[in-house]
Amino acid sequence: MIQALSHILEMEDFAEQQRAMLKFVTEIQTANQTELSQILDVLIEFCCHNSNTDDANRAQIVEMVIGRITQIQKNSPLAWSPLELQGIAQIYDWAPDQTNLRNQLLGLLATINTEPALALWESRLCNDPPQHRAGIVLAFAPLLHNQSHLTQPLFDKLFAGAFSHLPVAAAILDLANYAFRQGVLSPHPAQGRVEQLSELLGQLAGQMARIEEGTIPENWEPLQISQTVSDAVALMIPLCDAMALMEHHQAIGKLNQTLDLKHRRLQTEAAAALAKLDDEAGRNALIGLAEHANVRTRVLAYADELGLGNQISLEYQGDIATAEAHLATWLCEPEQMGIAPSEMVLVDNRELYWPSYEHPVQCYLFQYSYGTGEQAYRNIAMSGPLTHAFSADITQLTKLDTYAAFAGWQTTHQEVFVVPYDRATKAMPGVVSNLVRQMNDLDYLDMTPLALAGFFGEYQLIASAKMPDQEEASLGTLMVSNDRADWIGPGNPAAPIDWQLALDIWRGRRLLANFNSVEQFE
Repeated sequence: MIQALSHILEMEDFAEQQRAMLKFVTEIQTANQTELSQILDVLIEFCCHNSNTDDANRAQIVEMVIGRITQIQKNSPLAWSPLELQGIAQIYDWAPDQTNLRNQLLGLLATINTEPALALWESRLCNDPPQHRAGIVLAFAPLLHNQSHLTQPLFDKLFAGAFSHLPVAAAILDLANYAFRQGVLSPHPAQGRVEQLSELLGQLAGQMARIEEGTIPENWEPLQISQTVSDAVALMIPLCDAMALMEHHQAIGKLNQTLDLKHRRLQTEAAAALAKLDDEAGRNALIGLAEHANVRTRVLAYADELGLGNQISLEYQGDIATAEAHLATWLCEPEQMGIAPSEMVLVDNRELYWPSYEHPVQCYLFQYSYGTGEQAYRNIAMSGPLTHAFSADITQLTKLDTYAAFAGWQTTHQEVFVVPYDRATKAMPGVVSNLVRQMNDLDYLDMTPLALAGFFGEYQLIASAKMPDQEEASLGTLMVSNDRADWIGPGNPAAPIDWQLALDIWRGRRLLANFNSVEQFE
């Protein structure tokens, strides 16, 4: 096992190293304490005494192993010696600030959940916190399942030593809110700091208002503005919650200041907090926010909690409104568009037998827009059995092909796969040569094989090609199998349908046709 790991860490090709590590981490699931200790020693040597590999790449490789060790510890708790814990801390101290490895290592220490492990967890959070914001939940999540160490002294140290670090401040306050809400601690762990937290909410609301007005320093880059907004929103959400949990009525002015912002999520959190403090204007604001799809799901949850659900129009509580809300919320995620669409229109909905579902499910297609007029960005997204949108422009697809694209994209099965063409020629030369002969008999232009796909025992040769008599057209995708050839065009050249999406459409057609009447899409 150790030799295998050492061999992987010596690889020079990063992509090959990643593939080998994926296999390795599945094989160490049954590793014992001694073997894990040896693995840790090899990782320390790799991290701290190896200059042949880029630090960020090394961190990604080590993160894969630490993630698996954390899972092992979660399932079968092991005893870790002080020396082994110091080894974890040593890797943490080496890890680049912006990598997710630091969050993973803190998560491992929190999962070990002993006094020495938590002492290291606390010291690193307070003195050298991780800067990778998206992964910070990994550092704190284990404490939600091991509540015995959620003590007032721990929170006192975190508020005093780590709360000034914005990447972790929101997580600390979230954890404090959780501890109080679950009855683990009472009073609220931040009760003694409620005035300072209220002031902080007001300061952040003022900062957000200035950014919304465009009153920002001239030397700020777009990335700095985006990060400032993201950090402020992340902290203001648990601050609003904390004001309500601690019944701090003196914060009503700061909450109203937050409610006046344009940011819908902050409006929702402020309105909910005000409503919990028996503020009539807050209740009315919360009810009114249900019209906005990107916060509707959260608004309805708060309304039900506060007994206000019957005051929200049924227009915003039906199945279509709920599907619209799920999609709008998804589009707002930083990994997607990052902001709410300016318009969403339902273009189709129907009940379909859908892959992996035993019974028919309701499927919804929405056209969403960003901006207005001819310059607006528009595309089609799906909500229902999945929530997804493509970067390729699919607005010109038929309804069947639109649903097929999502069905094919979602489907995973061991008998559904794709192999690059050069590898396929070596692995299945007979299959490939037969399909290439069939392809060469066709009248398409500029045919270039790209990959071999498998679909429940059938094989398809994927090639780029042009339709006959369309020399000036863009390349589309040709799928050649033993009984037929299918061509899917590239669509909008500014956001073309590539061969992977074309293959998804082809697969989706087959999947949907197996259980649904194709005529119903016409």
